[in-house]
Amino acid sequence: MAAPAALTEQLDSLYSSTWQDMQGKAWDQIYSARPFYWWLMSNERMEPQSGGRFIGVQLNYAKPGTAKSIGRAGTIDIQPIDPLTTAVYNWKYVANSVQRLFVDDQQNSSEYEIIDRVQNAVDNCILDLQDTLARMQFGDGSGNGGLDIEGLDKQITVTPTVDNNLGGINNNTNTWWRNVQNTSLGSMDVYLLADMRKLIRSVSDGVDYPRLLLTTADIFEAYEAEVLEFYRTDNRKATDMGFENFTFKGITMFWDALVGAGRMYAINDKYMKLKYDPRVKFAMTEWKQIPNQLDRVAQVVCAANLVTTQRRRQGVTTGIA
Repeated sequence: MAAPAALTEQLDSLYSSTWQDMQGKAWDQIYSARPFYWWLMSNERMEPQSGGRFIGVQLNYAKPGTAKSIGRAGTIDIQPIDPLTTAVYNWKYVANSVQRLFVDDQQNSSEYEIIDRVQNAVDNCILDLQDTLARMQFGDGSGNGGLDIEGLDKQITVTPTVDNNLGGINNNTNTWWRNVQNTSLGSMDVYLLADMRKLIRSVSDGVDYPRLLLTTADIFEAYEAEVLEFYRTDNRKATDMGFENFTFKGITMFWDALVGAGRMYAINDKYMKLKYDPRVKFAMTEWKQIPNQLDRVAQVVCAANLVTTQRRRQGVTTGIA
């Protein structure tokens, strides 16, 4: 058994070292596969947090209300007011397995075959994680028994007046914790630009505007038909990444095949981040023997969740058709 044991040890080291070399690239590849995640990453909206039972995010939900004009010897209210509370998000874990069959290792043991097999296994693992996280980005976190990342359908719900406990805070009883939801004014052939203007103004206070619009291919194409004959502006950095885009009122607009029908999201990324544990950033476990088999398996895992600090600065228009 000396030769198989030596081969197994060699392959363990090769797979592990290959993943270590690829780990940073894997992070970039996985999170740059869709425009929303790419946007967060390119604008430094992915923030590390090492450990902790929960992801705690401080929220400023009110102003003290003590500022005022004063005259000579005037007084200012010094009654302590605490306008802060904390949203508590759960860690979500996204993982995948890399499995090696003993027979395949033995039959493809030349140097070049081994390298090809290792690279192929790593690439397939990354592609699978890309698809899984893409699905979760527009989910509400209820998938797989509530283990999925809390995506945009949770952060920016289409029913903001219905109970939607996000970060341990109920938006029904806490109206300041509601996102904006508008219903389309009518046919997008006539009202699309009006819908877009209304959505942007609904989530801003005149100075704090969203920086990202996400919508469906149909709505994106309707906007393109509306404005293309007059002008075309886009985000060149995003275009270089392969993401077709336009700019509306200075706001970058993407389409994604996974956006729900008839929807357009307005996102202020100042108040939306992907929190992750840098020690569990698609880290690979040790190789483990599968019981009663000659085969071996290792896992790759990431600990993260999407968080929002001001839901009222996020919005969605529904029923665009």
